Amino acid sequence: MHKITFALLFFAAFGLKAQYNCMDTKQALSAMSSPSINNNAKSDTFDIQHYQINLDLTGIANQVFKADAKIFFNPKISGATKLNLDLHLLQVDSIIYIDGNGQANSNFTYAYNDSLLSVNFDPSVNLSASIDYLHLYYSGYPKTDASNWGGFHAAQGYYYNLGVGFASNPHTFGRAWFPCYDNFVEKSSYAISVKSKSPLVPMLIGDSISRVPLVGDTILSNSYLSEEIPTYLASFALANYQFLEDTVQGIQGLKSILLAAKAADTANLKSSFQNLKATFHAFEDYFGAYRWPRIGYAATTVGAMEHATSIHYPISLINGNLSGEDIMAHELAHHWFGNLITCESADDMWINEGMAEFSSHLYQEKVYNRARYLEVVRSNAWAVLNNAHKQDGGVFRPLYAMPHEYVYGFHTYQKGAMVGHNLRHYLGDNLFFSTLDSIFSKHAYQNLSSASFLAELQAISGQAKISDFGTDWIYNAGFPQFSVNDWSYSASNQQVNFQLKQRLYEAPAYHNNVPVDVSFFGANGQILHHNFSHSGALSSHNFSLNFSPVAVLASYSGGLLTATGVDHLKIAASGAQGAAYSPITINCDNYVDSGSVILMQHLVKAEKQSGNGFDFRLASKRYFTIQKIGLAQSTLKGEIRFEGSNGKAEEALLQNGNDSLVLLFRAKGSKQWNIYPYQTKKVASSNSRIGSFELSQVENGDYVFANTAESISIISEPAAKKYYEFFPNPSKGFINIKNKGTDPDVFVQIFNQRGSLEMVKSFSKENRDKMQIDLGSLKAGQYVIKINEYSYQLLKL
Repeated sequence: MHKITFALLFFAAFGLKAQYNCMDTKQALSAMSSPSINNNAKSDTFDIQHYQINLDLTGIANQVFKADAKIFFNPKISGATKLNLDLHLLQVDSIIYIDGNGQANSNFTYAYNDSLLSVNFDPSVNLSASIDYLHLYYSGYPKTDASNWGGFHAAQGYYYNLGVGFASNPHTFGRAWFPCYDNFVEKSSYAISVKSKSPLVPMLIGDSISRVPLVGDTILSNSYLSEEIPTYLASFALANYQFLEDTVQGIQGLKSILLAAKAADTANLKSSFQNLKATFHAFEDYFGAYRWPRIGYAATTVGAMEHATSIHYPISLINGNLSGEDIMAHELAHHWFGNLITCESADDMWINEGMAEFSSHLYQEKVYNRARYLEVVRSNAWAVLNNAHKQDGGVFRPLYAMPHEYVYGFHTYQKGAMVGHNLRHYLGDNLFFSTLDSIFSKHAYQNLSSASFLAELQAISGQAKISDFGTDWIYNAGFPQFSVNDWSYSASNQQVNFQLKQRLYEAPAYHNNVPVDVSFFGANGQILHHNFSHSGALSSHNFSLNFSPVAVLASYSGGLLTATGVDHLKIAASGAQGAAYSPITINCDNYVDSGSVILMQHLVKAEKQSGNGFDFRLASKRYFTIQKIGLAQSTLKGEIRFEGSNGKAEEALLQNGNDSLVLLFRAKGSKQWNIYPYQTKKVASSNSRIGSFELSQVENGDYVFANTAESISIISEPAAKKYYEFFPNPSKGFINIKNKGTDPDVFVQIFNQRGSLEMVKSFSKENRDKMQIDLGSLKAGQYVIKINEYSYQLLKL
């Protein structure tokens, strides 16, 4: 669309008077075939180049709203004779048509049904390529949409619009206060004039606001925005505003800052917006130049809305602290995502809202630090994994083509932010930010669909994996999970060999060409992160490494957000520490040397390896990883909590109580699951569906809850200690048995994992104080040792 200085255009006016009420209009148009207001088709017929909107708000406190609008347009196709404008529940008083020659022309009719204003030009009218305009006079009282969010608001001395109606179809809601082409693709320039009664003055979109005193206490305020925007980004806000003015140096020169709030709130406004300039600089560093004439915010009562150069911002967040700073950043980020490039349709809303929400995380890396940013994105991802389906109709959804009622839902914002972070990881910082900068430059003030946005990302970055990224993260639902299945290190070659395994969390297919982040940990504090391309279920890799790793973990660094939650507990003293992303507590019982414990909760099922003879039913919702780094001499204990209430993770395992519930362990993903030998179940009763397993010793590896149908049961540790103790466990050779009960004779049986008897030993009462068994003939592995009628777990090293 062309940018034209409409202030130079003055035309004579000719009026065609008419009034319609709701019922009359609906009856008048009942036989009409109206185009859908939920698509962009109308923008194929006419180009709306400019809106000149004049609002008389002198009586707004008494619910009197008067307005007129000049709509400048020209046809895009030959023979177009019908201009269908959107206008919501206002009264059309009259329409004047000025043709391209500047002459009033009455060869048209119109009809209005409270939502669609259809202007029909006589075929004799020459709708030329030059500029025509309609001058519409309308009145009434603007409405709020059914969600009580979008549309017009009047409360506490504030009068303003919000350009998105959550309950409206289409969601664009400029039609609440002026006649327009109300969609995402029709972009126009704006001139807005407002008459108001002092002390009420408006905040308006545009580069500046001029004010002219009229008769008495009436004030005329004018603004102009030459940058073209869709209707939902146009706005006005009226209150007893005081204005805080400032400037900030941008890439394209000095930018003005205008903040509007009531006098009593200006001190809080300064405090709550103390990082506005730093956030602005962060976004310019990330995304390139701020291409708007002004940075503006206006205090309102509810809703934060990214109106171009005049963001409406709820007074509840102007509180003197920084609790709403991420929302301040989100709305500013829209001046790149949403305002500068705009989604082509509601199907592509993640481009607007998801990427702006990602930006509200990203700014914290520059304004604060990397650690804070990573904690924010991890917390957001965990919320998505656990709550997105609950918030948006009970299922996990793709970002593209969200159902209408969920367009502004949890997936669009929060999963969109998660995906924005992952896109950064896929491309790497330099390529990610330079590619976005190029897209903003190339498509400034234009629309992009999901397909075109992804195509540009791929073309500019030169990365073919963006195609798979789009399929996996935008067009499909769900999430991947990655783990290191097995690894080994060759000191002579200084090479680590490992296998990656992918599992799926509510996703229809394996993700492909994923740069999985793998972290290598050394005994002396070394940490090295590297990305490895993975497709399908399994992939094998080798990597040169100049230190011998003590641990190799996938999805630890936070670079790629997957269906795994990660906690890193630093141990610097005795005491207990809980975890944010796992139901695990680690207790340093005897602190000797420093180190840390990495905890992971994987929201996928841990498969049972073939050849495992025990009859286990593994938990289907999650399993855990515990990895100690350092802490060679300190004593660690732990607790892993289970939850089997309705809808909770272990519900399926605890339908019949907890008698058969056990905790299984494996040292690596390629190993067999076995009963963990250092566990004590803590429950209120055998019917309890909530409880925990206390770990008297913490080993490195994976843990999972399971049901077992094995006839050999493990009694709880406190009860066992009343009768027998044996040590050491694990053992490389001998074990010693101590009889604490009154049994005169002791009969010992050792069973392997398949339940087969491996060893029998008996002791009489004469040598009950010197009971020792040589395990040298047994292979390393998990066993059950039965001492008289009591059974225990035994680990042979």
